[in-house]
Amino acid sequence: VGSTTHAPVTAVLLLFEMTRDYELVPPLMLATVVSTILARHLYPWSVYSQRLRRRGVSLPSTESEARLLSGHVGELALDVLPSLPATAGIGEVVRRIQEEGIDEIWTTDGAGRIEGRIRSSLLVGLSEGALSGLAIARDVAGPSPWVAPEASLAEALAILDGSGTEAVPVLEDEGRGRPIGLLRRRRIVEIMRRREVEVSGMARGLTWMA
Repeated sequence: VGSTTHAPVTAVLLLFEMTRDYELVPPLMLATVVSTILARHLYPWSVYSQRLRRRGVSLPSTESEARLLSGHVGELALDVLPSLPATAGIGEVVRRIQEEGIDEIWTTDGAGRIEGRIRSSLLVGLSEGALSGLAIARDVAGPSPWVAPEASLAEALAILDGSGTEAVPVLEDEGRGRPIGLLRRRRIVEIMRRREVEVSGMARGLTWMA
């Protein structure tokens, strides 16, 4: 149990609850810790994280990586979300994408809430007047992933990886509220790099003092 779940303490406690024998605890602890270390060396994912990995969800694999991804989405400087009404014509969608040089644009309802997302790859070869009057933005929009402002950076990165996109809207009220901005993957990467530089600088300073 300890080796497959990468949770040695849980395994030891379960065994103690089953046996109620204090004399078994020390050898069980030793065996569990050794098996867990060996399992992590041979295969870095537990039975639980492996299932998430198969679904395309990545998690911090080390304590240092988790530290680099600490913090919440709401603490970041977000980009402006490119959006237009879901009732806008396809010509307007094409014009906005071409003029702003963006890969994605989001559709909103009458209250300003996100309805869907349109990727520029769906409109390749179309001109502003190609489908004018034949369709509206809602007709070509697909579902959009989103992230809450209180989500951690690790959770946001997992959503980006799982959806295969470079940006997600940040929505309040469990996805039912208006968008407060757009979180791009590069923003998280910039933060990780900056924190890594800061940690490296601190480590060099401590080494010099030693």
